[in-house]
Amino acid sequence: MLNHVVRTLTVVLIGLALFSGQPNSGMTQALDQISASVMKGDSVELLRQLTDDIGARLAGSPAYEVATQWAAAEFREAGITNVHFEEFTMPNGWQRGSARARIVAPVARPLRVASVGWGPSTPPQGVRGELVLISDVSPDVLRSQSVQLRNRIVLVDLEKALPANSPLAFAHLRDSFALFRELGAQAVLLPHDVPNNVPGWVDTGNARGRILPIPVGDIGWEDHLLLRRYLTRGPVTIEAEWKNKVSGPTQVSNVVAEIAGSELPHEWVLLGAHLDSWDLGTGAQDNGTGVVMVLEAARAIAAVGKAPRRSIRFVLWAAEEPGPPGSAMFIKRHATELHDCVAVLNTDNGASRPLGWHVDGREDLRDAMRPIADRLREFGADGLTMDFNCGSDDCAFLLEGIPALNFWADMSKWPQVHHQIGDTFDKVDPVSLRTGATVVAVTTYAIADHATRIAPHIGQDRVRKILRSAKLDMNLVNALWKP
Repeated sequence: MLNHVVRTLTVVLIGLALFSGQPNSGMTQALDQISASVMKGDSVELLRQLTDDIGARLAGSPAYEVATQWAAAEFREAGITNVHFEEFTMPNGWQRGSARARIVAPVARPLRVASVGWGPSTPPQGVRGELVLISDVSPDVLRSQSVQLRNRIVLVDLEKALPANSPLAFAHLRDSFALFRELGAQAVLLPHDVPNNVPGWVDTGNARGRILPIPVGDIGWEDHLLLRRYLTRGPVTIEAEWKNKVSGPTQVSNVVAEIAGSELPHEWVLLGAHLDSWDLGTGAQDNGTGVVMVLEAARAIAAVGKAPRRSIRFVLWAAEEPGPPGSAMFIKRHATELHDCVAVLNTDNGASRPLGWHVDGREDLRDAMRPIADRLREFGADGLTMDFNCGSDDCAFLLEGIPALNFWADMSKWPQVHHQIGDTFDKVDPVSLRTGATVVAVTTYAIADHATRIAPHIGQDRVRKILRSAKLDMNLVNALWKP
């Protein structure tokens, strides 16, 4: 406990010393105040409330609605009066039910499975059939195996079917489900690559809230390996059943709060994070920490007493996980105002050690951010990386040519919790959370109060060039993130 207190006090003192090189600067004083306020704030308690008390926040669920009301109340308690909800319609609400599976032959043995999100139920009696292993989901290959697929249950070798160096490979997997159904398969199983047979989340690329065309389940890693060993010796028959509830078109809301600018209120900077989560864990790192960073930034900036030159909009996105993403729907709603959006900052990479910002492929934005990044060096968060994968809500704004940044944190332990049962409050380091929240708050205020726009909007030719440099398919990216 003593070591933890010492670490916390050390970071607070660093925050107080930050930007002390210009003591007469109004911005410097504001940033000092923001830094100290966030470091001494209630970010840890806010995260506990969101994850322990509200819990998993599947978009469209009652828990998500509770989370929106909680977040709006926190914005208002921070002294922000312009707080409202912006509703849109998801094609389908979805709720997980029971799931079971077992090997029928050559032995009798239970299997650990779970339905994927927005997957349909199996028929009431479940499915039963021989297993077939598929290592290539390209349409031509699947059509050539139509005889082997009919009436079978498909086990996908994800390591071969979706190579790690293939950007947005999950979109190809998504497209294969309709073809599996067309060719007569009964269901699909996807191995979950976390040890100890933990059933969990596998990305199906289903980012528009649509119900998948065929029952799809996750299977524990060790059980998947067992099935593959049996397949080397002969036919394997399994049966499976899962029951989910599909509720049809469902209303969800982005939560929006705004601090009006003091000199250029028509121009605005946006700080966002998605409020929804998957339902197996409680969405602590993905994305409770991001939500808390936005709330703490709003509270600390409002407490300064002097608004920055430009307005700041704080937005907690709905439906980032299943879609249609709240960021895309925000863009559609505010299309006539986008020319006044100076920059978008997004936080969706958890709260491990902060490293800086992803500048989403823009060299000019990286260069313009250097003076601000230099001010974050004491936190070890002065990094500016060109790497990005269009994997979160900042991508929707990049596609519109708007300067977009995504909070950059150490991701080395991310796979252990990302969308997993273990994505819970206890996995978050309090010091890293407070430090990350400080970096986010300070950066947001600095951009909003900057003498000039941090960087210009760019045209679609440059957007396409950025996506090509990242080896991203424009059509697939648009399918995921365009409104």
